[in-house]
Amino acid sequence: MFIAQEMMLPRILNPWSGQRKQSSSSLEPPRPLQPPTHIADEFQHYIHNHIPARLIDTTKLTFVERSDVFDVFSTEIAQITEEDVQRRVDATGVDTHPEAGIYVSARKAALRETVRDVVRYAIFSHRWTDNEPSHHDISPTASPGLSKKRNIKTAGLAKLVQLCETARALGYKLVWSDTCCIDKTNPAELSEAIHAMFKWYAHAHLCIVHLAASLSLADFEHEPWFKRGWTLQELLAPRRIKFYDQGWRPFTNLINDKDDQALMFALSAVTGIPRDVVVADNSRGIKGRGVWEIMSWASTRKTTRIEDAAYCLYGLFDVHPSIAYGEGEKAFARLVKEIVERYHTWDVFVWGGEASQMHSALPCSPACYPRWDEAMVGGGMGMTDFTLTAHGLRLTSVPLIPLAFASDEKDESGSYTVILSPRSDAVTALGVYGDITVVCGSGRLQHIRRATDLHACILNYKPSQRSHRGELQVGRTYACFLLYMEGRNAEGSTWLKVATDNVLQISCKGAPAERSFEMEDGGFDLPLQTTYIRAPRAQSTLVV
Repeated sequence: MFIAQEMMLPRILNPWSGQRKQSSSSLEPPRPLQPPTHIADEFQHYIHNHIPARLIDTTKLTFVERSDVFDVFSTEIAQITEEDVQRRVDATGVDTHPEAGIYVSARKAALRETVRDVVRYAIFSHRWTDNEPSHHDISPTASPGLSKKRNIKTAGLAKLVQLCETARALGYKLVWSDTCCIDKTNPAELSEAIHAMFKWYAHAHLCIVHLAASLSLADFEHEPWFKRGWTLQELLAPRRIKFYDQGWRPFTNLINDKDDQALMFALSAVTGIPRDVVVADNSRGIKGRGVWEIMSWASTRKTTRIEDAAYCLYGLFDVHPSIAYGEGEKAFARLVKEIVERYHTWDVFVWGGEASQMHSALPCSPACYPRWDEAMVGGGMGMTDFTLTAHGLRLTSVPLIPLAFASDEKDESGSYTVILSPRSDAVTALGVYGDITVVCGSGRLQHIRRATDLHACILNYKPSQRSHRGELQVGRTYACFLLYMEGRNAEGSTWLKVATDNVLQISCKGAPAERSFEMEDGGFDLPLQTTYIRAPRAQSTLVV
């Protein structure tokens, strides 16, 4: 690679040889210009760090490696001038003094955007089917290549040829498809692709989407593309997107379908993703949205490989744990652990269903997250002081609310709905709370019936104005854990989390009988405490 770059350098610099020579008779003093090598350096940096390792030439229908991208755009790159870059800087309105730090930063960003506007490529998003062409099928070293297979009528190859023709008609010289542009027999290349894929979609000038089961917006409800795991980031990462129907006819006449209100309305209705999120600049991950909400968008989507349920979310959260196909559901537990350590947000724990085999405080998949409930989130930050380890979860919480078994009822599916009521001895000290509804199977039901020390741990209390206290508001509903006391030691009580099929909620109906401090909004605060939840790895009917 190093040798190849060194050999390319003269060719990269050549387009600017003799460019902008100042006449000796010019009356205007020469302006200091950025050396052309800076543009060449930025071009090299961009193609080696921000675009796919391999693309397809839409005219020749052959692979184009990174080292060959310059040849494709050499004419356009040669036409970049210092004035082009400076105009972008001027448009930002920053201090134009060359020594100003903000100017240096703005100029670097302007140069990057200038190069990005030149190195335009389209990227493909679709629902995989049988007989998709692989890298081996298209590689000229292993077969005749795509250009010599135009007339082979397999569905996968026909789709790829149609993609190239569509991209070329839109003015794109290069296009990328996940079916054949990744050599999946190369572990290093596959790992790079998974980690960088969100970025590749974000940097693409246009994402071409083929909805193979749709002829109109009315078909979106049953379109498989909206139900796949990988297509979530392929929808959100690109700035521009263009949808094509079953017969490769465009859904709109717009350049960017994210500007079409009717299409965005239909898309939002099917996916549950707000329109402002879809059209936002998500190139650095999804900003301004909680973990629970993002996970809820993925909760109903499916992936062929278990691990991909986690890997397809790396870019959305801007976290990048290692790739290890074969690890199964551990992949999702590692992702959630990374999210916990980076963001420290309470809503990562708003889940129901089966726990991870690695940690009973973590869910086994995105399917454990329910539909996002803005009312439950409220305006409070929720707990942020917690530490996740291999042995458990240590968190700072308001006092735990003691619960007692009240009733249960079996439904037609065989699940049980259990009602737990706050114990009367807790009302005076902690406030007045409503019943908790628990959905579970028969095994957990028996443990809950026999338990004498069940407690609710509220997750999304609001930090109080007073030190080391948490605020609750009368009339609000809160998310909570159901905990079972395992025992006591010198450091205090040790708890186990009881897994339930649903996310547990508890409503605050009244303040403590004796409260020393009242909030302006009618809320009240309670002292915070440290709660330790042990996380056994072993499966059990109670804690998994």
